[in-house]
Amino acid sequence: MRLVFDIHHPADINFFKNAINELLSRNFEVIITALPRGPLVEILKNELPNLDILVVGKESKKGLLNKVNYTVKRIIELYNVLKKIDFNLSLGFGGEGISHASFLLGKPSLVFEDDPEYTLSYLSYKFFATRILMNNSISITGRKIQKYNGFKEIAYLHPDYFIPSTKVLSQYQVEPFKYIFVREVDNVSLNYNHLEDAQLYRTCQKLKAQGYKIILSLENKSLMHKYIDSCLVLKEPVTDFYSLLYYASACISSGDTVAREACLLGTPCLYTGGRVMAANQPLIELGIFNECQESLSEKAVEIANKLYDWKSVMRSFIVNHCDDTTAIIVKNVEGMLNILGCDKV
Repeated sequence: MRLVFDIHHPADINFFKNAINELLSRNFEVIITALPRGPLVEILKNELPNLDILVVGKESKKGLLNKVNYTVKRIIELYNVLKKIDFNLSLGFGGEGISHASFLLGKPSLVFEDDPEYTLSYLSYKFFATRILMNNSISITGRKIQKYNGFKEIAYLHPDYFIPSTKVLSQYQVEPFKYIFVREVDNVSLNYNHLEDAQLYRTCQKLKAQGYKIILSLENKSLMHKYIDSCLVLKEPVTDFYSLLYYASACISSGDTVAREACLLGTPCLYTGGRVMAANQPLIELGIFNECQESLSEKAVEIANKLYDWKSVMRSFIVNHCDDTTAIIVKNVEGMLNILGCDKV
């Protein structure tokens, strides 16, 4: 059986990596189509060596018209690449491009989605994908949609796959639970602009003044100089990003993915991105995911100093109340191929 995985973003590698390795162990053949976005292709070569990686398309410029133009062009390029490959099933996180090209070729596609609130993207592919998997906190239903318990991030943060290590902490000269982790996504949160009176800058200065060490994951590295006096700014590649996130006493994030990752690792988080997402709701109800855009330093100190064993709580929550997302991926691949009458080689 030959599978095509379409990778747009480093987060897609995290999501699919364990499932790809499991499928390879079951004698599936895997081909990767990848968008040449930043260091994505190099990360793929490092994380999934010995796989065929086909670079398709180029990164979209900002703006709606550019986005539409990019999507149409990449569909055509994917179609031209995939028509030369005898594959059985395609997979993607978000179905833009891969579901369209597969549909035109008469091939089935399996798409995972946790952000249908981003309406333009979801509507562009929902009619072309064969099956769409969403976590059960999302209210959308339909003939093509199947649900699972949990979060996309459990595909790589489930205790069966991720074991935190303190080794990376010495590299940044921090001790477990004695620092605050900050993630700044450049184009997400308006309150994270980079003037010296802006929220992020003030927050870091205040936390430093109170004696806190700050590890800052800054998407726009050209702004690093503004924060080197108050933060330890990460320089990619980071050898063990999730252990750094695990051992933080608190997290502040303008990106929703890192906010959920922190929470699932048992690190309470202040989310400043301002987006309302159904995928976040279970974590909000647990009390570990806090939506916040003001008084960040005060609230970060409050949750960092709160004596509560979030590590045990979240481990129990994942093990007892959530599906293993990697197992869900593998189960659906095999299930769809069985329905199609495909016999594994």
